[in-house]
This record gives sequence, C-alpha cells and structure tokens, in this order.
Amino acid sequence: MPSSEANPSATSDVDFDAIVVGGGMGGIYAVYRLQKDGLTVQAFEGGADVGGVWFHNKYPGARVDVEGAYYSFYFDQNVYDEWEWKERYPAQPEIQAY
Repeated sequence: MPSSEANPSATSDVDFDAIVVGGGMGGIYAVYRLQKDGLTVQAFEGGADVGGVWFHNKYPGARVDVEGAYYSFYFDQNVYDEWEWKERYPAQPEIQAY
C-alpha cells in the first residue's frame, strides 16, 4: 500500500469546504466567491496554468466573439480597474495575459 508521502491524494486529514474543478473564468470566480464567503477552497486545473479554454486554444487568430469587458473580473474592482483592453474583441494572447 502506498504511503501518503508517495501519494498525496491518499492523505485523509485534508478538509475543504469546497472543491472547484477548472481554472477558467468560472472557476476563478468560484474560488474568489467561496473564499469571500469564508470557505476553505481547493481548486484543480488540468492545464499548466489558469485560463481554461483560453489557455488551451492557442490557434492562430483565436479571439473572443464578445467585447473584452465581458471577460473582466467585474467581481474584483481592483483587478477590473487596473486593466485596459487593447482591442474591443481581444485575441487569445490578451485574454490569457489578463
């Protein structure tokens, strides 16, 4: 039987109020909101970084079909205020940078 040191998922003393699967816009918001509500949260993302679809889809010309403002972290005024979209319909690199 593997030890919990060799297999971190085998530990039984880890306790969270919520688990979030996915690091896209929805996952980021879920973590933010749950933590704001005082819950302990663990997030899991299959990619090497956050961004969800915008992390994985890096094909030439990938861009949004709505204005960049719809991809803003409107729920966090500090983050919302510090970013200026370079294009009305930003391309994948700008979405990922945000």
